[in-house]
Amino acid sequence: MKAFIALYIKELKENKNLFLFLLAGSVGLDVWALWTVETQVLAILLCGLPALVTMFLLPFLLASSFVSEWRANTNQLLLSLPVRTSLVGLAKYLAVLSMGIVLYAVAAGAVYGVLMRSPDATMQQIPNLFGWTKANAFTTSVLIYFSYLFLLLGIVCGMEGIKFAVKRFRGLVAAGFFVGGLYLYSQIVGVFFQILAPEWAGGMIVVSSSIFSGFLYLGLGLFLFERYVEL
Repeated sequence: MKAFIALYIKELKENKNLFLFLLAGSVGLDVWALWTVETQVLAILLCGLPALVTMFLLPFLLASSFVSEWRANTNQLLLSLPVRTSLVGLAKYLAVLSMGIVLYAVAAGAVYGVLMRSPDATMQQIPNLFGWTKANAFTTSVLIYFSYLFLLLGIVCGMEGIKFAVKRFRGLVAAGFFVGGLYLYSQIVGVFFQILAPEWAGGMIVVSSSIFSGFLYLGLGLFLFERYVEL
């Protein structure tokens, strides 16, 4: 357990500079929007923009984290630690996920600050259009953000794992896995709708299928990492 925690901390430290850059950029944009943008809808869009950007940026960071170990020739030292090789991949996954949690919390806090202003006419109408209250709008945003973050990070873990299962054309195979993973996800969403549509709302079905798919790809990636990565 101590070795795994050390791996997790190592991954956080290695991505520290980019994380601090994203955090500073998010805070700066949020503060500017809170103090200078008077239109609530625009202020909310600006404050929420960093969360949307990082949701798509963090999977690339995770992929880069895997690749950099082999490019820097630090993989042998890393894999010689007294932990299962799958836990090395899990540490990378959790480190990037932790960054996503912090960056989302900053964006959500800024959006909450905007909502504490006296609402303008547009903001009073938007919740009515979707049947939302402030509480379930926040819950919905959390579910959407993290379900798609789980999905994308999971696909990346599966993509990196499958690289070690093949000997040639690894880049092409990885790209094919990514595209195929998205296609399979669309099929899983369809199956979930067939099973759950009578009882569940459409949004919850999409969120559930995204989380399920994300963990499915994560499990596949960690299995392949454990099975094929060797010193």
